[in-house]
Parts: sequence; structure tokens; C-alpha cells
Amino acid sequence: NHNEYGDFTKHEHSVFWIGPAVHYGGQDFWVTLGVLGQVYGDPNGVDENGTFIGTGLFLRSHEQWEVTAKVGVPF
Repeated sequence: NHNEYGDFTKHEHSVFWIGPAVHYGGQDFWVTLGVLGQVYGDPNGVDENGTFIGTGLFLRSHEQWEVTAKVGVPF
């Protein structure tokens, strides 16, 4: 889930993703890879300028599919 608020007061958009993740954790490092599909976004439809921003999805600043990779090293 991702929520964005302008000036910490005005809700701009929300996005929900779902998908699998694969994780490896070793003694020297860890890595997580996720493939996430957007299942809902708000606002959606057409904005005040007539720009299409998605049917049930928020596609203006987020993709329908996102791949995430996170790597960590303990110190």
C-alpha cells in the first residue's frame, strides 16, 4: 500500500499492490525480490485536464506491474 499526502494534509492518491516475494537471508547479506501487480488505485478515471489516469488503477505515477529488489548488509 502506498498513500501520498500533499503538505501532509491533502490526500493525493492511494495504490494497493499484491504479489509474490522471494527472500534469501544469509550471514553476510539478504536480498528480497518481489513482483507486484496493482489491484486498486485512487483516484482513477479521468482527471480535471481530461488525462486518463486508469480504470480502477492509478496509472499516472505508478505502473500496473512493479518489480522491487531490496538488498541488505548487516553492520
